[in-house]
Amino acid sequence: NLTKYGFTVQQVHVQRTNGSSLLLFVPAHMNPQLGLRGWGNLEEAEYKYSNYYDGIYSSRFYKSGTGYSTVSFITALNRGEVGVSRRQAAEYYERAKYFIAENANRNLLSNQLDGKIADFDYQLSADGIEYIGTNLVQRYFYEMTESEQQEFQAAVKQEEEYRAYVQDTYTKQFDSPAAKTIAAEILTQAAGNDDIYISRHDLVMAVVDYLGKNYTYTKTPEESTNPEGTNILDAFLSEVKEGYCSHFATAAVAILREYGIPVRFAEGYVASDFSRAAGGSGAPYRCDVKDSDAHAWIEVYFDGMGWMQYEVTPGEYSEAMYNPSSATIMPAIPDNQEDEPREPIDNPPETTPPEGAPEEDQPGRELEEPLSEVAHFFLVIGITACVVLLGFIIYLIIRHIQKKAQLMLEKRYRVINLARNKEAYEKADDARRHSTVRQINDWILDVFRIMGFPPQTGELPMDFAKRVSDEYAKLSTEDFTQVMTYMQKEEFGHGLSAKEAEICGEYLSDLITSVYAGLGFWQKIRVRYIKRIL
Repeated sequence: NLTKYGFTVQQVHVQRTNGSSLLLFVPAHMNPQLGLRGWGNLEEAEYKYSNYYDGIYSSRFYKSGTGYSTVSFITALNRGEVGVSRRQAAEYYERAKYFIAENANRNLLSNQLDGKIADFDYQLSADGIEYIGTNLVQRYFYEMTESEQQEFQAAVKQEEEYRAYVQDTYTKQFDSPAAKTIAAEILTQAAGNDDIYISRHDLVMAVVDYLGKNYTYTKTPEESTNPEGTNILDAFLSEVKEGYCSHFATAAVAILREYGIPVRFAEGYVASDFSRAAGGSGAPYRCDVKDSDAHAWIEVYFDGMGWMQYEVTPGEYSEAMYNPSSATIMPAIPDNQEDEPREPIDNPPETTPPEGAPEEDQPGRELEEPLSEVAHFFLVIGITACVVLLGFIIYLIIRHIQKKAQLMLEKRYRVINLARNKEAYEKADDARRHSTVRQINDWILDVFRIMGFPPQTGELPMDFAKRVSDEYAKLSTEDFTQVMTYMQKEEFGHGLSAKEAEICGEYLSDLITSVYAGLGFWQKIRVRYIKRIL
C-alpha cells in the first residue's frame, strides 16, 4: 500500500464479457516487464497478444469469456501528503543521482566515502525527505555489484534521454489566447503576490481546482455562438464553459503547457462501479465496464518518476480520486504458495508367472517358431491394405486442405467484392459494413506479415504506411497512405463510405495477386494451403 506516494500496486483481472472491439483493454500503468498474466494467477497469459503501433495491445485473440490480468500501478491522489511525497521523491532521486555522478570515479578512501554518505543522509533528514529502506547512495556504493551499478547508470541515462524527448514533445503550446490568459490567472492565484516556488503537483491541482469551480460537466454542451471565428478549445474556455471529459482534459493540457509542464491527453475507460464478488470478505471487487464508461484525463511527466495520471473532469471521478476514502486496499498479489508435497509413487511390484504356466506365457520370452506360409501371406495382405488405406487417408487430407484453402479464398473475395460493389455495400447494415472493412484491414496486415514487413513496435500508422509506399509502391495502383487513413478511420471512427471501402478492397485484391505471383512454389504451398493467407 503506497497511497502516501500517490499510487498502489494491484493485480488487476480483466475479462471480456461482451463486445467486438478491436482493442484489448489494459489497465493504465501496467508493469510492462511482467506483461499479461493469467486470470486469477501470475502465470503467463494463455493467449498471445501483440503490440499495436504505439503500444496498445490487439485483442483479436481475446474472445468473449476469456480473461487475463496485469500488475498495475493504480493512481490514488486522495491523501494530503501525496504532493509532498512526489516533490520529495523527485528531489531525493536528483540528489542521489548527482552524488553518485560526482563520487563514483574519485577512488575515495573508505572513511572519506563513509563521511560523505553520512553528510548526504543527514541533509536528507534535515530537509524532511524520507525514504524507504537503505538510501540509494548507500545501496549504490556498498550493496550493488559492478554489473548492477552499470544497470543503474544505464537506467539514469535512459531516463535523461526520455526526459529530453518528453520536454521537446509534450510541451508544445496550443497558441490559445484563452489558455494563456487563464494560465496567468491561475498562477497569480496560486502564488499570490510573492515570487514563491510552486511544485509541479500543486500547479496541476490548481488547474484542476480552477476548471472544477468555473466550468460545468455535461454530455450535451451548448454550441458556440461564434463557430466561424473561435476554435473548440477557446470556445469552451471563454464562451460555452461547459462540456464533457474531452473538453476538460484538452483545456488542462493547453493551460499546463503554458507553464512548460510536459503533459499529454489520454483516453480510455474508467472502472468505477465496484461491488464485491461472491465469496465473502476475501473475494475481489469487480465491475462491468461499458461503452458509456469511456473517459479522457491527463498524464503529467515527473522527472525521474514517469507519467502520473490526473483526473480533471469535475464530478464522481474526481471525487473518488482526490477525496479521502476509507475503502480497503486489497492485497496486490496473492502469496506464492508451493504445491503440497506429493507422496512418491512406489515402483510397481514385479510379477512372477504362476508356477506351471507355459513358457510362451512368460513375459519377455520370444516366439522361436518361424511364421507359417499362411501367416506370412496374411501379413503381406495386411501391410498392403494399410499402405492403400494410408494413401487414401493422405489423399483425403490433401483434398480437405485444398477445399479449405479454396473456401478461404472464396470467402475472402466475397468480402472484397462486397466492398467493391457500391450498391451492395450501401444496402448492407452497419454491422456487416464494419465487419467487411475490418476483415479487409486485418488481411492487409496479415499479407505484410507473411512478406516479413509488419508494423514495427512503436511505429505510428502513417509511418508504417510511408515505409510500405517507399518499398512496395508498385503492388497496387491504390496509394497505401490513403488506404491506411481509411483503415484508421474504420478502426476508430464511424465507418467508411462506399468509395472508401471500395479503395480498401481494391488494394487488398491487388496485394494478394501481386504478392502470390512473386512467390516460389513451396512458398505458395505454405501461404495458401498451410497459412491460408493468400
